[in-house]
Amino acid sequence: MRREEHALCPGFIDEHATGIAVPVRGAHGEVVAALSVIVPNDGNARAQIPALRAAARGVSRTMRGPDGTRASLDR
Repeated sequence: MRREEHALCPGFIDEHATGIAVPVRGAHGEVVAALSVIVPNDGNARAQIPALRAAARGVSRTMRGPDGTRASLDR
């Protein structure tokens, strides 16, 4: 799933839950964190991946700041 840039783990911790994770990227495209959610294991988990990716892109943009470099934590 590395090429697809997500991890999907149905029933790993609980048979009724699926974990989904996507990378959060830094200013140079490197993976600096991951964003994950737990959803019901009802066969619809893959439908949540686009929303999770969009959220990860938002986190990445916020971490970079307005000029594309790392944002300051002193706000």
